[in-house]
Amino acid sequence: MISSQKLAQIQGILLEKQEIVRKNEERINRLIDEIAHLRNRGASNVDVSSSEEEIIEAEEVEEKTVKFSKHPTKVGEFALRDTSTLLPVNTVKAFLRKEIFDLPPGVNQPGLPLDLLDGVDSFFCTEHKNERFPAFLSWIQQAALPEQSLQEFLLGAEFVSLRGTLHRLPKGRAVVCCKFEGVIFLCETEWKNLDYEKDYIYRQISLRDYVSEKRLAKEATDKTDEFYMVYACGEKTESSARFCYATKTDCVDEGEYHGFPVQVPNFYGRTSRQITVDVPTIIYLEQRRAEVIARTSATSTNVGELQKVMLRKIPSTPESDERNYADLARLQEVLVAIRSHFRSVEEGVYVTVKKEKHSLRFIPTEQLFMPRSFQRRFKQGRGSQNV
Repeated sequence: MISSQKLAQIQGILLEKQEIVRKNEERINRLIDEIAHLRNRGASNVDVSSSEEEIIEAEEVEEKTVKFSKHPTKVGEFALRDTSTLLPVNTVKAFLRKEIFDLPPGVNQPGLPLDLLDGVDSFFCTEHKNERFPAFLSWIQQAALPEQSLQEFLLGAEFVSLRGTLHRLPKGRAVVCCKFEGVIFLCETEWKNLDYEKDYIYRQISLRDYVSEKRLAKEATDKTDEFYMVYACGEKTESSARFCYATKTDCVDEGEYHGFPVQVPNFYGRTSRQITVDVPTIIYLEQRRAEVIARTSATSTNVGELQKVMLRKIPSTPESDERNYADLARLQEVLVAIRSHFRSVEEGVYVTVKKEKHSLRFIPTEQLFMPRSFQRRFKQGRGSQNV
C-alpha cells in the first residue's frame, strides 16, 4: 500500500516530467515554425500551369516511415492576390493590433466610428471557379526543397485540401479527388457566385483591416489580398487519416497565443448590434481562444458604422470540446472511406465524391485540376533520389 506522502512525491515527479515534455514540444514547434519561415521567405509569383493534363506516372520508391503528432503542425504559409497569384508573404501577412483593445477607460479607439462600406463600389468579388486550390498547389511546388518528396514536404499527409472543403465534404458537398505520389488531393470545382454577398464580405474585410496591421509589408498592398497558413494534422491509422490543409487567415496573434491564426467571419446582413468574431483558432478542434465583439450602429435594414471593438477570452468547455471531437470524427470517417476506395484506383484517375445520407458515392469525372508542372516537379524529385 503506497502512503499518501509517497503518492504525493510520485505525483510531483510526474508533473515535473510533464512540464519538461511540454517545454520540449514548444521548442520543437518554434524550430519548425522558424524553418518554415526561412523556407517560405523568398516566395514570389509563380504562374499556374494548365490543369487540363493527364497525371504523369512516377516510379514507386520505398517511403520513409515517420511518426507525426496528431495535433496541427505548421507546414508553411503563402499569400494570394486576386485569388490566384502568389505574393511574398510579408506583403499580406497581418498582425492583431492588441493595443486598440488595451486602451484605458474613457480613451476612444483610434479611427472610430468607421464606415465599414467605404469603398465598396469599387470592390469586385464575383467568383465562378476555384482558383485558390491550383494556387495552393503552385505554392507547394515552389516551397518544397529540391530533394524533398511530396509526402515529406507535407509532413506525412495523405490528403491535401483547402480548409473550407474539409468542412463542406462531410455535409454533402461534391468534391473531385485525384491521387498522385500516394497523396489524395481534394478540390471543389463548383464554386458559388459571391456577388450577392458583396456588402457582407466587404464589411468583414473592413473590420479585419481595422483590428490588424501589415507592418512587415514593403510593397503596395491590396485590400482583398489573402493570407493562408498551412497545417498538417491527424494520425495515419486504420480509423483515421493524416491531412494537410490551407486555411485563410485574416491576421495572426503574436502575443499570448503566439502565432495563432485570427479569423473574422462575414456579417451576412444581420443587424445585431454585437457581431461575434472567432479569434485565434487552430483548426484541429476549432477551439476558440477568444472572440472579438464588434459594436456597430444599426438600422432596420443595414449594419452601419463600427463604433467599438473588444477582445474577450473564451474558456474551453466539455460541451464545446465534445462537439468539436464529433465534427472531427465525421471528417475522419469520410477521409478513411475515400482512402479505402482509392486503394483500388490508379493514380491519375479523377473521381467525384459526394456524401449521401449513410454512404459515399464515387462518380468518374472529366473535371481535372492537377497542373502538369506540379506533377513534373515531384516526379523529377523522386527520380533524383534514385540516382
